[in-house]
Amino acid sequence: MKKLVRNAGLMALLSLALTSETAFANTNTQGSAFVARGGADQVHADYVDTGVRNIGPSSLALKGSVGFKPVTGSISFYIDGKNAANQVTSFLLSAYNYDGVLQSSKSFITFAPINQAATYDASQTLDNLSVYSYINLFVSLPWGNTQDTVFYGITANQP
Repeated sequence: MKKLVRNAGLMALLSLALTSETAFANTNTQGSAFVARGGADQVHADYVDTGVRNIGPSSLALKGSVGFKPVTGSISFYIDGKNAANQVTSFLLSAYNYDGVLQSSKSFITFAPINQAATYDASQTLDNLSVYSYINLFVSLPWGNTQDTVFYGITANQP
């Protein structure tokens, strides 16, 4: 009888483990996966352990595909990084369908105050998505004192 009860308990635990889902299925895309858009930008992109930074004399344009679990509706994103003092990083987050038709987009900036570097965790939401959407992020890193300006990455925050 003890063996039967033990086996039933093990089977219950196994079935629970096989059918349970995690609360979130976040998808992270690290900043170093983003590529410079071309030309001189390619030599100014410095890929570091934490992401990508600009070591050039002008702004650095980056682009990258954003991974996510296909859904219909909305997805929220967290964009992470650090700006050197008095620096601004700009972004364009956009979604297109399989025909290349724009479904949703958000343009935004992050900035650090004078004489103080600042990290950012910008939250943005794209609406009107379908299971056939493709999501891209364009990043413009500032020039100048950019050793402390690093784009860490983006997370699709999904249930």
